[in-house]
Amino acid sequence: MKYKHYFAMLVTLAIVALAGCQEVTLGTTNFTGPLNLTEGGSVSAPAVTLAGDADTGLYQSAANQLAVSAAGSQQLLLSAAGVTAPTGLTVSSGSVDFPAGAVAWADVSKSGASLADLATRSAGDLSSGTLPDARLSGNVLLFGGDTHTVCASGCDYTGVTAAVTAAGAGDLIVIGPGTYATESVSIGQNLALVGVGNPSLTGGDANGYVIRVTAGTVWLQNFTIDADASTTNQNHAVQPTGGTLILRGMDLSGGATDGFDAGAGLIVSGAGTTVSVYDSTLTSKDSATGALQMSAGTVRVWGSSLLNDTGGPTVAGQPAIVTGGTLTIYGSLLRGGTDNLGAADTSALKVQGGTVTVYGSSLEDGPSLEAFGLELSGGTATFYHSSLLGEAVAATVSGGTANFYNSYVKAEGTNQPAIDVTNSAGTVNAYNSVLIGNGTATGAVMCVTGTTVSVALSASNLTAMTEATDCTNDVGTPGNVNDAQVN
Repeated sequence: MKYKHYFAMLVTLAIVALAGCQEVTLGTTNFTGPLNLTEGGSVSAPAVTLAGDADTGLYQSAANQLAVSAAGSQQLLLSAAGVTAPTGLTVSSGSVDFPAGAVAWADVSKSGASLADLATRSAGDLSSGTLPDARLSGNVLLFGGDTHTVCASGCDYTGVTAAVTAAGAGDLIVIGPGTYATESVSIGQNLALVGVGNPSLTGGDANGYVIRVTAGTVWLQNFTIDADASTTNQNHAVQPTGGTLILRGMDLSGGATDGFDAGAGLIVSGAGTTVSVYDSTLTSKDSATGALQMSAGTVRVWGSSLLNDTGGPTVAGQPAIVTGGTLTIYGSLLRGGTDNLGAADTSALKVQGGTVTVYGSSLEDGPSLEAFGLELSGGTATFYHSSLLGEAVAATVSGGTANFYNSYVKAEGTNQPAIDVTNSAGTVNAYNSVLIGNGTATGAVMCVTGTTVSVALSASNLTAMTEATDCTNDVGTPGNVNDAQVN
Protein backbone atom coordinates (compact mmCIF):
# COMPACT_ATOMS: atom_id res chain seq x y z
CA MET A 1 0.00 0.00 0.00
CA LYS A 2 2.86 2.44 0.81
CA TYR A 3 4.18 2.05 -2.77
CA LYS A 4 0.84 3.32 -4.08
CA HIS A 5 1.20 6.48 -1.95
CA TYR A 6 4.79 6.95 -3.12
CA PHE A 7 3.65 6.65 -6.75
CA ALA A 8 0.88 9.24 -6.28
CA MET A 9 3.37 11.60 -4.62
CA LEU A 10 5.83 11.24 -7.48
CA VAL A 11 3.12 11.94 -10.06
CA THR A 12 2.07 15.07 -8.13
CA LEU A 13 5.68 16.31 -7.96
CA ALA A 14 6.11 15.69 -11.67
CA ILE A 15 3.00 17.69 -12.52
CA VAL A 16 4.09 20.61 -10.31
CA ALA A 17 7.52 20.56 -11.92
CA LEU A 18 6.24 20.35 -15.47
CA ALA A 19 3.09 22.56 -15.39
CA GLY A 20 3.65 25.76 -17.32
CA CYS A 21 6.87 24.43 -18.86
CA GLN A 22 5.61 21.75 -21.20
CA GLU A 23 2.57 19.65 -22.00
CA VAL A 24 1.29 17.51 -19.12
CA THR A 25 -0.99 14.56 -19.90
CA LEU A 26 -3.30 13.34 -17.13
CA GLY A 27 -4.79 9.89 -17.15
CA THR A 28 -7.04 8.38 -14.50
CA THR A 29 -5.00 9.58 -11.51
CA ASN A 30 -7.09 11.33 -8.82
CA PHE A 31 -5.86 14.57 -7.20
CA THR A 32 -7.09 16.07 -3.96
CA GLY A 33 -5.16 19.37 -3.94
CA PRO A 34 -5.18 22.41 -6.28
CA LEU A 35 -3.46 22.28 -9.66
CA ASN A 36 -1.60 25.56 -10.16
CA LEU A 37 -0.39 26.50 -13.64
CA THR A 38 2.30 29.14 -13.99
CA GLU A 39 1.13 30.13 -17.49
CA GLY A 40 -2.38 31.45 -18.08
CA GLY A 41 -2.46 30.61 -21.78
CA SER A 42 -4.21 32.69 -24.44
CA VAL A 43 -7.36 32.63 -26.54
CA SER A 44 -5.55 30.82 -29.37
CA ALA A 45 -3.48 28.57 -27.10
CA PRO A 46 -5.43 27.85 -23.87
CA ALA A 47 -3.59 26.61 -20.79
CA VAL A 48 -5.92 23.61 -20.43
CA THR A 49 -6.93 21.80 -23.63
CA LEU A 50 -8.24 18.47 -24.82
CA ALA A 51 -6.22 15.99 -26.84
CA GLY A 52 -5.84 16.94 -30.49
CA ASP A 53 -7.58 20.32 -30.07
CA ALA A 54 -4.96 22.86 -29.06
CA ASP A 55 -7.07 26.02 -29.63
CA THR A 56 -10.08 24.99 -27.50
CA GLY A 57 -10.07 25.03 -23.70
CA LEU A 58 -9.59 27.17 -20.59
CA TYR A 59 -7.29 30.17 -20.19
CA GLN A 60 -6.82 33.26 -18.02
CA SER A 61 -7.79 36.33 -20.07
CA ALA A 62 -6.84 38.78 -17.29
CA ALA A 63 -6.44 38.89 -13.53
CA ASN A 64 -9.46 37.33 -11.77
CA GLN A 65 -10.95 36.20 -15.07
CA LEU A 66 -11.41 32.69 -16.50
CA ALA A 67 -12.30 32.32 -20.17
CA VAL A 68 -13.34 29.51 -22.49
CA SER A 69 -12.20 29.51 -26.10
CA ALA A 70 -13.36 27.39 -29.03
CA ALA A 71 -11.44 27.26 -32.30
CA GLY A 72 -9.27 30.14 -31.07
CA SER A 73 -12.18 32.46 -30.28
CA GLN A 74 -13.43 33.49 -26.84
CA GLN A 75 -16.91 32.08 -26.23
CA LEU A 76 -17.40 32.55 -22.51
CA LEU A 77 -15.91 34.84 -19.85
CA LEU A 78 -16.29 34.43 -16.09
CA SER A 79 -15.41 37.38 -13.85
CA ALA A 80 -16.55 39.13 -10.70
CA ALA A 81 -19.03 41.07 -12.84
CA GLY A 82 -20.77 37.86 -13.97
CA VAL A 83 -20.79 35.60 -17.02
CA THR A 84 -20.45 37.06 -20.52
CA ALA A 85 -20.96 35.31 -23.87
CA PRO A 86 -19.15 37.64 -26.36
CA THR A 87 -20.45 35.90 -29.50
CA GLY A 88 -24.02 35.34 -28.29
CA LEU A 89 -25.93 32.61 -26.52
CA THR A 90 -27.80 29.87 -28.40
CA VAL A 91 -30.39 27.74 -26.63
CA SER A 92 -31.52 24.73 -28.66
CA SER A 93 -34.08 23.56 -26.09
CA GLY A 94 -35.35 24.38 -22.65
CA SER A 95 -35.48 27.92 -21.29
CA VAL A 96 -33.18 30.68 -20.12
CA ASP A 97 -33.79 32.51 -16.83
CA PHE A 98 -32.66 36.07 -16.25
CA PRO A 99 -32.00 37.51 -12.79
CA ALA A 100 -34.63 39.72 -11.24
CA GLY A 101 -34.18 43.34 -12.17
CA ALA A 102 -32.28 42.66 -15.40
CA VAL A 103 -33.12 44.45 -18.63
CA ALA A 104 -31.06 43.74 -21.75
CA TRP A 105 -31.22 43.62 -25.52
CA ALA A 106 -29.83 40.62 -27.37
CA ASP A 107 -29.97 38.57 -30.55
CA VAL A 108 -32.20 35.57 -29.85
CA SER A 109 -33.81 33.01 -32.13
CA LYS A 110 -36.44 30.58 -30.88
CA SER A 111 -38.62 28.52 -33.20
CA GLY A 112 -41.29 25.92 -32.65
CA ALA A 113 -43.68 28.23 -30.84
CA SER A 114 -46.62 30.20 -32.13
CA LEU A 115 -45.73 32.31 -35.18
CA ALA A 116 -48.06 35.13 -34.18
CA ASP A 117 -46.64 38.62 -34.39
CA LEU A 118 -46.74 40.67 -31.20
CA ALA A 119 -48.06 43.65 -33.17
CA THR A 120 -51.32 41.80 -33.88
CA ARG A 121 -52.21 41.31 -30.22
CA SER A 122 -55.41 42.89 -28.98
CA ALA A 123 -56.24 44.30 -25.56
CA GLY A 124 -57.82 40.96 -24.65
CA ASP A 125 -54.50 39.21 -25.15
CA LEU A 126 -52.96 41.46 -22.54
CA SER A 127 -55.54 40.91 -19.81
CA SER A 128 -53.72 37.94 -18.24
CA GLY A 129 -50.62 40.03 -17.55
CA THR A 130 -48.39 38.06 -19.93
CA LEU A 131 -48.14 38.01 -23.69
CA PRO A 132 -48.95 34.76 -25.49
CA ASP A 133 -46.00 32.76 -26.78
CA ALA A 134 -44.62 34.13 -30.02
CA ARG A 135 -41.80 33.48 -32.41
CA LEU A 136 -38.63 35.32 -31.42
CA SER A 137 -36.26 36.09 -34.27
CA GLY A 138 -33.49 38.68 -34.36
CA ASN A 139 -33.35 41.42 -31.75
CA VAL A 140 -35.64 40.92 -28.78
CA LEU A 141 -35.91 42.45 -25.34
CA LEU A 142 -34.86 40.31 -22.39
CA PHE A 143 -36.16 41.20 -18.95
CA GLY A 144 -35.98 39.54 -15.56
CA GLY A 145 -39.04 40.96 -13.83
CA ASP A 146 -42.81 40.92 -14.03
CA THR A 147 -45.02 42.04 -16.92
CA HIS A 148 -47.57 44.83 -16.48
CA THR A 149 -50.16 45.67 -19.12
CA VAL A 150 -51.80 48.97 -19.99
CA CYS A 151 -54.93 49.42 -22.12
CA ALA A 152 -58.31 51.12 -22.03
CA SER A 153 -60.00 48.20 -20.27
CA GLY A 154 -59.24 44.64 -19.22
CA CYS A 155 -55.55 45.24 -18.40
CA ASP A 156 -53.58 45.75 -15.22
CA TYR A 157 -53.69 49.54 -15.61
CA THR A 158 -55.42 52.14 -17.73
CA GLY A 159 -52.53 54.64 -17.59
CA VAL A 160 -48.78 54.45 -18.11
CA THR A 161 -47.93 56.57 -15.06
CA ALA A 162 -49.74 54.17 -12.73
CA ALA A 163 -48.01 51.17 -14.29
CA VAL A 164 -44.54 52.72 -13.95
CA THR A 165 -45.24 53.69 -10.34
CA ALA A 166 -46.18 50.11 -9.48
CA ALA A 167 -43.39 48.42 -11.44
CA GLY A 168 -40.27 46.97 -9.87
CA ALA A 169 -36.72 46.85 -11.18
CA GLY A 170 -36.45 44.86 -14.42
CA ASP A 171 -40.20 44.79 -15.11
CA LEU A 172 -41.75 45.03 -18.57
CA ILE A 173 -44.70 47.34 -19.26
CA VAL A 174 -46.68 46.50 -22.39
CA ILE A 175 -48.75 49.44 -23.66
CA GLY A 176 -51.78 48.55 -25.79
CA PRO A 177 -53.35 50.62 -28.59
CA GLY A 178 -54.87 54.00 -27.82
CA THR A 179 -53.97 57.48 -26.60
CA TYR A 180 -52.96 57.96 -22.98
CA ALA A 181 -53.36 61.60 -21.95
CA THR A 182 -51.83 63.69 -19.14
CA GLU A 183 -48.98 61.27 -18.55
CA SER A 184 -45.84 62.46 -16.73
CA VAL A 185 -43.53 59.91 -15.16
CA SER A 186 -39.98 59.78 -13.79
CA ILE A 187 -38.06 56.49 -14.03
CA GLY A 188 -35.03 55.71 -11.86
CA GLN A 189 -34.61 51.93 -12.22
CA ASN A 190 -34.22 49.22 -14.88
CA LEU A 191 -37.48 49.21 -16.81
CA ALA A 192 -38.80 48.46 -20.30
CA LEU A 193 -41.86 50.06 -21.95
CA VAL A 194 -42.98 48.46 -25.22
CA GLY A 195 -45.91 49.57 -27.33
CA VAL A 196 -48.27 47.23 -29.19
CA GLY A 197 -50.50 48.68 -31.90
CA ASN A 198 -48.87 52.15 -32.05
CA PRO A 199 -50.04 53.70 -28.78
CA SER A 200 -49.51 57.41 -28.07
CA LEU A 201 -48.64 59.26 -24.86
CA THR A 202 -49.35 62.94 -24.28
CA GLY A 203 -48.96 65.19 -21.27
CA GLY A 204 -46.10 66.61 -19.23
CA ASP A 205 -47.47 70.10 -18.59
CA ALA A 206 -47.02 70.16 -14.82
CA ASN A 207 -43.47 68.77 -14.77
CA GLY A 208 -42.17 69.80 -18.19
CA TYR A 209 -41.69 66.25 -19.48
CA VAL A 210 -43.70 63.18 -20.40
CA ILE A 211 -40.94 60.68 -19.48
CA ARG A 212 -37.82 61.50 -17.47
CA VAL A 213 -35.01 58.98 -16.87
CA THR A 214 -32.78 59.59 -13.85
CA ALA A 215 -31.02 56.22 -13.34
CA GLY A 216 -30.95 52.58 -14.41
CA THR A 217 -31.32 51.13 -17.90
CA VAL A 218 -34.60 52.17 -19.52
CA TRP A 219 -35.92 50.76 -22.79
CA LEU A 220 -38.64 52.54 -24.81
CA GLN A 221 -39.95 50.89 -27.97
CA ASN A 222 -42.69 51.29 -30.57
CA PHE A 223 -44.88 54.12 -29.35
CA THR A 224 -45.40 57.85 -29.84
CA ILE A 225 -44.85 60.64 -27.31
CA ASP A 226 -46.28 64.04 -28.21
CA ALA A 227 -45.83 66.50 -25.36
CA ASP A 228 -48.74 68.81 -24.67
CA ALA A 229 -48.66 72.53 -25.37
CA SER A 230 -47.82 74.56 -22.30
CA THR A 231 -47.95 78.18 -21.22
CA THR A 232 -45.65 77.65 -18.21
CA ASN A 233 -43.02 75.05 -19.18
CA GLN A 234 -40.88 73.80 -22.02
CA ASN A 235 -42.66 70.49 -22.41
CA HIS A 236 -40.21 67.78 -23.50
CA ALA A 237 -41.21 64.33 -24.74
CA VAL A 238 -38.27 62.45 -23.16
CA GLN A 239 -35.71 63.93 -20.78
CA PRO A 240 -32.87 61.66 -19.58
CA THR A 241 -30.73 63.24 -16.84
CA GLY A 242 -28.89 60.05 -15.85
CA GLY A 243 -28.63 56.32 -16.47
CA THR A 244 -28.87 54.58 -19.84
CA LEU A 245 -31.74 55.11 -22.28
CA ILE A 246 -32.45 53.02 -25.39
CA LEU A 247 -35.03 54.20 -27.93
CA ARG A 248 -36.16 51.94 -30.75
CA GLY A 249 -38.98 52.68 -33.21
CA MET A 250 -40.07 55.75 -31.25
CA ASP A 251 -41.77 58.97 -32.46
CA LEU A 252 -40.99 61.89 -30.14
CA SER A 253 -42.29 65.48 -30.41
CA GLY A 254 -41.80 68.37 -28.03
CA GLY A 255 -44.80 70.38 -26.95
CA ALA A 256 -45.58 73.53 -28.98
CA THR A 257 -46.93 76.70 -27.46
CA ASP A 258 -47.49 80.37 -28.16
CA GLY A 259 -45.39 82.85 -26.22
CA PHE A 260 -43.00 80.24 -24.78
CA ASP A 261 -40.23 78.08 -26.28
CA ALA A 262 -41.51 74.68 -27.31
CA GLY A 263 -40.09 71.52 -25.79
CA ALA A 264 -37.62 69.09 -27.36
CA GLY A 265 -38.40 65.63 -28.64
CA LEU A 266 -35.33 64.36 -26.74
CA ILE A 267 -33.31 66.57 -24.40
CA VAL A 268 -30.15 65.19 -22.75
CA SER A 269 -28.54 67.10 -19.89
CA GLY A 270 -26.90 64.56 -17.56
CA ALA A 271 -23.07 64.31 -17.75
CA GLY A 272 -23.10 60.53 -17.21
CA THR A 273 -26.14 59.85 -19.38
CA THR A 274 -25.90 57.45 -22.33
CA VAL A 275 -28.61 57.40 -25.01
CA SER A 276 -28.93 55.12 -28.05
CA VAL A 277 -31.55 55.92 -30.70
CA TYR A 278 -32.54 53.36 -33.36
CA ASP A 279 -35.03 53.75 -36.23
CA SER A 280 -36.86 56.63 -34.57
CA THR A 281 -38.28 60.04 -35.51
CA LEU A 282 -37.61 63.11 -33.38
CA THR A 283 -39.42 66.39 -34.08
CA SER A 284 -39.11 69.96 -32.83
CA LYS A 285 -41.65 72.75 -33.20
CA ASP A 286 -39.59 75.82 -32.29
CA SER A 287 -36.35 77.26 -33.67
CA ALA A 288 -35.02 77.74 -30.12
CA THR A 289 -35.38 74.05 -29.33
CA GLY A 290 -34.01 70.94 -31.03
CA ALA A 291 -35.78 67.74 -31.97
CA LEU A 292 -32.64 66.43 -30.31
CA GLN A 293 -31.07 68.83 -27.82
CA MET A 294 -28.07 67.96 -25.69
CA SER A 295 -25.69 69.78 -23.35
CA ALA A 296 -23.89 66.77 -21.83
CA GLY A 297 -23.66 62.98 -21.97
CA THR A 298 -23.23 60.60 -24.90
CA VAL A 299 -25.83 60.11 -27.64
CA ARG A 300 -25.66 57.73 -30.62
CA VAL A 301 -28.24 57.80 -33.40
CA TRP A 302 -28.73 55.06 -36.02
CA GLY A 303 -31.07 55.16 -39.03
CA SER A 304 -33.33 57.86 -37.64
CA SER A 305 -34.94 61.14 -38.74
CA LEU A 306 -34.48 64.42 -36.88
CA LEU A 307 -37.01 66.88 -38.27
CA ASN A 308 -38.57 70.29 -37.90
CA ASP A 309 -42.30 70.83 -37.83
CA THR A 310 -43.51 73.55 -40.19
CA GLY A 311 -46.80 73.63 -38.31
CA GLY A 312 -45.27 75.11 -35.16
CA PRO A 313 -47.11 78.02 -33.54
CA THR A 314 -44.40 80.61 -34.21
CA VAL A 315 -41.34 79.17 -35.91
CA ALA A 316 -40.25 75.75 -37.07
CA GLY A 317 -37.89 73.63 -35.02
CA GLN A 318 -34.22 72.79 -35.23
CA PRO A 319 -33.49 69.11 -35.90
CA ALA A 320 -30.47 69.06 -33.57
CA ILE A 321 -28.87 71.56 -31.17
CA VAL A 322 -25.64 70.54 -29.39
CA THR A 323 -24.00 72.69 -26.72
CA GLY A 324 -21.96 69.94 -25.05
CA GLY A 325 -21.40 66.20 -24.79
CA THR A 326 -20.67 63.72 -27.57
CA LEU A 327 -23.09 63.01 -30.43
CA THR A 328 -22.51 60.37 -33.12
CA ILE A 329 -24.94 59.97 -36.02
CA TYR A 330 -25.03 57.04 -38.46
CA GLY A 331 -27.12 56.83 -41.65
CA SER A 332 -29.73 59.38 -40.60
CA LEU A 333 -31.64 62.39 -41.95
CA LEU A 334 -31.52 65.84 -40.37
CA ARG A 335 -33.95 68.22 -42.07
CA GLY A 336 -34.61 71.81 -41.08
CA GLY A 337 -37.45 73.97 -42.33
CA THR A 338 -39.17 77.30 -42.31
CA ASP A 339 -41.54 78.92 -39.89
CA ASN A 340 -45.11 79.83 -40.73
CA LEU A 341 -43.84 83.27 -41.76
CA GLY A 342 -41.25 81.80 -44.11
CA ALA A 343 -38.12 83.47 -42.76
CA ALA A 344 -36.75 81.70 -39.68
CA ASP A 345 -33.11 80.84 -39.10
CA THR A 346 -33.34 77.03 -38.92
CA SER A 347 -30.31 74.83 -39.40
CA ALA A 348 -30.29 71.08 -39.80
CA LEU A 349 -27.49 70.85 -37.21
CA LYS A 350 -26.51 73.64 -34.81
CA VAL A 351 -23.31 72.98 -32.83
CA GLN A 352 -22.27 75.42 -30.12
CA GLY A 353 -20.02 73.06 -28.15
CA GLY A 354 -19.16 69.41 -27.63
CA THR A 355 -18.14 66.87 -30.26
CA VAL A 356 -20.33 65.77 -33.18
CA THR A 357 -19.40 63.04 -35.68
CA VAL A 358 -21.65 62.21 -38.63
CA TYR A 359 -21.33 59.12 -40.86
CA GLY A 360 -23.25 58.55 -44.09
CA SER A 361 -26.04 60.99 -43.31
CA SER A 362 -27.92 63.82 -45.02
CA LEU A 363 -28.33 67.34 -43.61
CA GLU A 364 -30.91 69.49 -45.36
CA ASP A 365 -32.12 72.95 -44.46
CA GLY A 366 -35.56 74.38 -45.13
CA PRO A 367 -36.64 77.03 -47.66
CA SER A 368 -35.75 79.93 -45.36
CA LEU A 369 -33.31 82.54 -46.67
CA GLU A 370 -31.22 82.10 -43.49
CA ALA A 371 -31.23 78.31 -43.29
CA PHE A 372 -28.04 76.26 -43.12
CA GLY A 373 -27.11 72.61 -43.28
CA LEU A 374 -24.53 73.15 -40.51
CA GLU A 375 -24.27 76.09 -38.14
CA LEU A 376 -21.08 75.79 -36.09
CA SER A 377 -20.03 78.34 -33.46
CA GLY A 378 -18.07 76.10 -31.07
CA GLY A 379 -16.90 72.54 -30.52
CA THR A 380 -16.04 70.13 -33.33
CA ALA A 381 -18.22 68.76 -36.15
CA THR A 382 -16.80 66.05 -38.40
CA PHE A 383 -18.52 64.53 -41.44
CA TYR A 384 -17.69 61.31 -43.28
CA HIS A 385 -19.42 60.38 -46.54
CA SER A 386 -22.26 62.78 -45.83
CA SER A 387 -24.14 65.49 -47.73
CA LEU A 388 -24.90 69.03 -46.52
CA LEU A 389 -27.33 71.31 -48.35
CA GLY A 390 -28.15 74.87 -47.37
CA GLU A 391 -30.75 77.25 -48.73
CA ALA A 392 -28.27 79.98 -47.80
CA VAL A 393 -24.79 78.47 -47.36
CA ALA A 394 -24.38 74.76 -46.73
CA ALA A 395 -22.19 75.34 -43.68
CA THR A 396 -21.50 78.48 -41.66
CA VAL A 397 -18.56 78.43 -39.23
CA SER A 398 -18.10 81.23 -36.70
CA GLY A 399 -16.05 79.17 -34.24
CA GLY A 400 -14.87 75.66 -33.52
CA THR A 401 -13.61 73.17 -36.09
CA ALA A 402 -15.45 71.66 -39.06
CA ASN A 403 -13.98 68.62 -40.84
CA PHE A 404 -15.32 67.17 -44.10
CA TYR A 405 -14.11 63.81 -45.43
CA ASN A 406 -15.46 62.43 -48.70
CA SER A 407 -18.53 64.61 -48.33
CA TYR A 408 -20.77 66.74 -50.57
CA VAL A 409 -21.30 70.36 -49.50
CA LYS A 410 -23.56 72.55 -51.65
CA ALA A 411 -25.06 76.01 -51.25
CA GLU A 412 -28.46 76.44 -52.87
CA GLY A 413 -28.94 80.12 -52.08
CA THR A 414 -28.25 82.67 -54.83
CA ASN A 415 -24.76 84.20 -54.66
CA GLN A 416 -23.80 82.03 -51.70
CA PRO A 417 -20.61 80.08 -50.98
CA ALA A 418 -20.69 76.44 -49.90
CA ILE A 419 -18.91 77.31 -46.62
CA ASP A 420 -18.92 80.66 -44.86
CA VAL A 421 -16.20 81.14 -42.25
CA THR A 422 -17.00 84.30 -40.31
CA ASN A 423 -14.72 84.34 -37.29
CA SER A 424 -10.95 84.29 -36.88
CA ALA A 425 -11.25 81.39 -34.43
CA GLY A 426 -12.92 79.08 -36.94
CA THR A 427 -11.16 76.15 -38.61
CA VAL A 428 -12.32 74.27 -41.71
CA ASN A 429 -10.69 71.15 -43.16
CA ALA A 430 -12.06 69.46 -46.29
CA TYR A 431 -10.50 66.29 -47.71
CA ASN A 432 -11.61 64.48 -50.87
CA SER A 433 -14.89 66.35 -50.80
CA VAL A 434 -17.07 68.30 -53.24
CA LEU A 435 -17.80 71.93 -52.37
CA ILE A 436 -20.24 73.80 -54.60
CA GLY A 437 -21.16 77.47 -54.41
CA ASN A 438 -24.26 78.76 -56.19
CA GLY A 439 -24.53 81.45 -58.87
CA THR A 440 -23.77 82.18 -62.51
CA ALA A 441 -20.12 83.30 -62.66
CA THR A 442 -16.81 82.00 -61.42
CA GLY A 443 -16.25 82.96 -57.77
CA ALA A 444 -15.87 81.61 -54.25
CA VAL A 445 -16.80 78.25 -52.83
CA MET A 446 -15.68 79.49 -49.44
CA CYS A 447 -16.08 82.93 -47.92
CA VAL A 448 -13.49 83.77 -45.25
CA THR A 449 -13.85 86.99 -43.23
CA GLY A 450 -11.48 86.24 -40.31
CA THR A 451 -7.83 87.09 -40.89
CA THR A 452 -6.42 84.09 -38.98
CA VAL A 453 -8.89 81.46 -40.06
CA SER A 454 -7.32 78.08 -40.83
CA VAL A 455 -8.54 76.59 -44.11
CA ALA A 456 -7.22 73.34 -45.58
CA LEU A 457 -8.65 71.84 -48.75
CA SER A 458 -6.96 68.66 -49.94
CA ALA A 459 -7.81 66.78 -53.13
CA SER A 460 -11.28 68.31 -53.18
CA ASN A 461 -13.43 69.23 -56.14
CA LEU A 462 -14.52 72.86 -55.92
CA THR A 463 -17.28 74.38 -58.01
CA ALA A 464 -17.77 78.11 -57.47
CA MET A 465 -20.47 79.63 -59.63
CA THR A 466 -20.59 83.15 -58.26
CA GLU A 467 -18.74 85.72 -56.21
CA ALA A 468 -20.29 85.97 -52.75
CA THR A 469 -20.99 89.66 -52.30
CA ASP A 470 -19.86 89.87 -48.66
CA CYS A 471 -16.61 87.92 -48.96
CA THR A 472 -13.36 89.65 -48.07
CA ASN A 473 -11.15 86.61 -48.67
CA ASP A 474 -12.44 84.21 -51.30
CA VAL A 475 -11.23 80.65 -51.52
CA GLY A 476 -11.96 79.27 -54.94
CA THR A 477 -9.06 80.05 -57.28
CA PRO A 478 -6.01 77.82 -57.96
CA GLY A 479 -3.79 80.30 -56.12
CA ASN A 480 -5.72 79.93 -52.86
CA VAL A 481 -6.21 76.17 -52.76
CA ASN A 482 -3.62 73.41 -52.47
CA ASP A 483 -4.17 70.04 -54.16
CA ALA A 484 -7.72 70.95 -55.11
CA GLN A 485 -9.52 70.97 -58.42
CA VAL A 486 -11.37 74.19 -59.21
CA ASN A 487 -14.09 74.17 -61.86
